[in-house]
Amino acid sequence: MSEMSHVLTLPPPLLKSSLPHFASEEVISSLVKELSRNWFNRFNSQQCISLRVRSMSLVCVPLINLPEITSLLEALLSYHGDGSEVLHCEFLEAVNEAILQKKISLSESAVVQLWLRHLPSLEKALLQNFESLIFGQPSSVEEMIHLIKSSLLVSQYDFAILVTLKAS
Repeated sequence: MSEMSHVLTLPPPLLKSSLPHFASEEVISSLVKELSRNWFNRFNSQQCISLRVRSMSLVCVPLINLPEITSLLEALLSYHGDGSEVLHCEFLEAVNEAILQKKISLSESAVVQLWLRHLPSLEKALLQNFESLIFGQPSSVEEMIHLIKSSLLVSQYDFAILVTLKAS
């Protein structure tokens, strides 16, 4: 049985367009509730649940840049199954690329979950940050601080220390 047999497949025209025909706010909300409340557990084994979540993440790949599914992306990133990774690697890579290219904006906790689940995403974020600091040649300390802060790589506490040290 294929991974995709557990989820709805989409016709190609819908993959490239917005979501009005495929998924209204109610459908997205329903999927988010399933993930957050773990409704899957009622009738299915953990293996079946993991397959459904993995399949759902794969179906989201071509839709990642659509603002309508941001809540679903965040719910998927915060979902924890049986200890092994349930989200498809292609999903994790696509979310990271969309974040790095600033095509989507996710909550700080969702981005941190992505980095914890998929270390190559954290590595790419670090490299992009270093490249922007080195090759972008910020014209002022404020611009440099803004680049660092916007990357989410420095916690608010560490950022305050950095600003304090730079000012002294």
